[in-house]
Amino acid sequence: MEVIFKQLRDVFDEELAQISEISGRIWQRGWAEANAGNISLRITETLKMHRLIDSYEDCEFYLASRSGSRYRQMEKDPLAQMQLIRTWGKTEEQYPAQSQVTSEWQTHLMLQDKFRRIRSGSRFILHSHPLEVIALSQLLTGRSFSSELTRVLPELRLYLPEGIAFCTAAAPGSEKLAELSCAALDQEKALVWQGHGLLCFGANPDEAFDYMEIVCKAAALYLLMNRS
Repeated sequence: MEVIFKQLRDVFDEELAQISEISGRIWQRGWAEANAGNISLRITETLKMHRLIDSYEDCEFYLASRSGSRYRQMEKDPLAQMQLIRTWGKTEEQYPAQSQVTSEWQTHLMLQDKFRRIRSGSRFILHSHPLEVIALSQLLTGRSFSSELTRVLPELRLYLPEGIAFCTAAAPGSEKLAELSCAALDQEKALVWQGHGLLCFGANPDEAFDYMEIVCKAAALYLLMNRS
């Protein structure tokens, strides 16, 4: 694992650069409490392509944000805020061993497994806490969240034709939240956690951030149009 980790900067230089850029945008916009960073990236196929994991045929590999990471820190050096994780069955190994992965890793892993099963093309998960989305998720729930945002911003349908999935409230980092998230998500590229935040999914960081921006734009517009 240590040998693989040391080669990640060269193999994932483009995606790390994208993570750095969007991390700066997220913390500057105040889209995360305490600027907490929460992302994951499935890297198995890329590692195989570069012949770095020939001996790990039955494993999946991920990069995920560490517990206590901050988007403002991730802007400066994304890899320094991330863990390399190898999973096989219900077992996993993490590097560096002295660090801990994000408390939301259980949900990220279940969603990543689902993406592989449904062949969605998504491998990057981006999670933040935009004020507009948190406020609106307590006013609109279920399918109405997606339909109302599409009504006020029709271009949303061009970015997210499948709509926006919605997950009812559950304790952050809990098994219940992981289960509800997987149950709520079908082919959507965005998932709202009621009263908590927004997750967006893409083949790369830039794609996921595009979805996050358009959902936040629609949520802000809805709140502006419905001020009492």
